[in-house]
Amino acid sequence: LKLIAARPGFLGGSPRTARKVAMSPIPVPRPAGLEGVKSRARPIFEISKAELVVGNEKCRVSELEVTLKSRIAAIGEAGRAAVDVLLGEAELASGEFARHKELVAVRLSPGELTMRSPGLTYFEAVIDALQARPQVLILEQALDLGDNDWNALFEKLLGSAEIGSFAGAVILCVAAEANSWSPLCSEVWVAESKCLRQVPLMEVIEDATGEASDDVLLEEARALLEENGSHDWVERCQKRGWNMTVFTEAHPSGKGRRICGLLCWSMLAPPRAEFNIRYVFVPESQRGSGYGKRLVRWALNRASRMPESLCRWISLSALDERISFYEQFGFCDMTLGNDDVDEGKEKQTWMELRNVSIVPDIEEEEED
Repeated sequence: LKLIAARPGFLGGSPRTARKVAMSPIPVPRPAGLEGVKSRARPIFEISKAELVVGNEKCRVSELEVTLKSRIAAIGEAGRAAVDVLLGEAELASGEFARHKELVAVRLSPGELTMRSPGLTYFEAVIDALQARPQVLILEQALDLGDNDWNALFEKLLGSAEIGSFAGAVILCVAAEANSWSPLCSEVWVAESKCLRQVPLMEVIEDATGEASDDVLLEEARALLEENGSHDWVERCQKRGWNMTVFTEAHPSGKGRRICGLLCWSMLAPPRAEFNIRYVFVPESQRGSGYGKRLVRWALNRASRMPESLCRWISLSALDERISFYEQFGFCDMTLGNDDVDEGKEKQTWMELRNVSIVPDIEEEEED
């Protein structure tokens, strides 16, 4: 890999100047040609079977592939670790990967952009970096940094026609799956059961039982719940004002989409300030493939986008055999009952996790 580091900077000048720059078109040149690559569907980066280090643990990697047509969301630490290997910034713990010898990749992130050229705005630094005519663009979301200038430019890049029509690969480094990626991305790199895989991006219908609900989708959800002997959670959510989020993906047959998960949740107002997960459901035919973890990660990411004053905790009532599953995410056994949660006749355990908010708190903004 020929690694080209973006020439970075911060978004300088007045807010008015910054807004004017952000409204300008983003010129994205056509990628430089690669010797021997005549088709955009030919792999230019591959990891078949290997291991990489994520945090302090090893994670297996199975069948990752990048082509000039790729539109990929690399999810979480594991996804970012694979991107580091692509960039040549990290090594595999074991195994091998293949990468075209002339490949040029550019990472656009606030850290690199700020470090290299403080005299340039983010916008100017992005334009400068693209002059290398990379075949792979890597966009870092970096919401946890709280950099409003970068967040605004990231959203602009994400929705721009120039990035959408880019003739090379685009990889987003993001915390979790979200609908905002779906217009651009079709696949994700996501780690489940300590194995990083490349799978289709899930479409998220956050409020499936709301006023704009899809009757066909809800009937499909009811049928799946009934097949698995579950309660009619569609009706429960509608009656009690809870949210039902439906996750769908392209059907393996290539015809239409199928439901791959349901998440029922509600917000408990302050002083409790809790994101309460009521029910996590994956169709029986799709269990064991990591969908449950993807649903819970979506919930954690959704909660993190709320101010701490409105969401301090994420809570749930877990069947005893599922306690270890939720402990993987950091949930703790609180050994307390909760009258607000329907436990039925099965023994359950109340669990909580402190929410880590990535947005400014309302109370702090008012003080400012």
